[in-house]
Amino acid sequence: MGWMIEWNDELMVDEALIREGDAWVLLMTSGAATHADADALRAWRRRSPAHEQAFREAVRLRDAVRAVAAAERAGPEPSVISLSAHRKPRQTGLDRRALLTGAVAASAAGVAVFAGGRMASIWGLEPADFATAKGERRTIALADGVSAELNTMTRMARRPEVGANGVELLDGEVLLAAALPADAAPLVALAADGRAIARQARFVLRCDDADVSVTCLSGEVLVEVGAERHRVGAEQRLSYSGSTIHTLERVDTDVATAWRRGELVFRQEPLRNVIAEVNRYRPGRIVIASAALRERRINGTFFLGQLDEVIEQVRAGLGARVTRLPGDVVVLA
Repeated sequence: MGWMIEWNDELMVDEALIREGDAWVLLMTSGAATHADADALRAWRRRSPAHEQAFREAVRLRDAVRAVAAAERAGPEPSVISLSAHRKPRQTGLDRRALLTGAVAASAAGVAVFAGGRMASIWGLEPADFATAKGERRTIALADGVSAELNTMTRMARRPEVGANGVELLDGEVLLAAALPADAAPLVALAADGRAIARQARFVLRCDDADVSVTCLSGEVLVEVGAERHRVGAEQRLSYSGSTIHTLERVDTDVATAWRRGELVFRQEPLRNVIAEVNRYRPGRIVIASAALRERRINGTFFLGQLDEVIEQVRAGLGARVTRLPGDVVVLA
């Protein structure tokens, strides 16, 4: 059934509703909005004529949209901000242009907002033998001498066609450990366009779409990407994107494995990377609506059980405006 709310230019709108209306516009033009966000926005607008007017006013004035555009033209601030938690704790992207167009149309006609995104890839996910949900970790004994510790939002499948100890990391992050004799089949871990091979090693394999990293904690890992082969030793990381291999780098393994002890540690990371990582663990989603804010660099340590501390620290340390929306969505601007 359709819905309709009478427009009233004389309706007094509470300041808090105006801020929420601005936050909805920021979210819908951020490039990170989802179909669930569009549904939540429609529900929010239906709550009262004042909610509807607050959203229409935000769209009509476009103050929030102009602020985003201005931020995108501005250069990043070079300073590094140190943030840190104070206490130890005890779906799919929608196209920004289509969402903005749809949001403006919806403000005039009350229609649903639809846009293309990555739904097809999600509907077509390869089946996984092992998986973890957001915030979940799982340890698996794959075979004698081979184990896997899956981090949050990780999917992995067995691949016997590449060897008795063959697996493929489809998405996410896993710590693989191999303690195999010389006459045993090696651990072969596929990820995107490459593979990691080991007999005596502990390493973290991470796969974000086509971007893959292999972080060796101990022993040695052979990484093959196309015709190229590279050996990765303890405290080293090799990354590749598609068929392009990046420079081998030294890595702090305590930082790389902080998630295993319930922490996230960041060293001069752009806030966009910090929030992307936090979103892998925290219910709901945090969206940065300012391009300048996205590039601010952060130092900090946060506990997985207190990830809302990140929001408060960004507000206090960077002066960001924080607006909370339904579904544990938080907009930083």
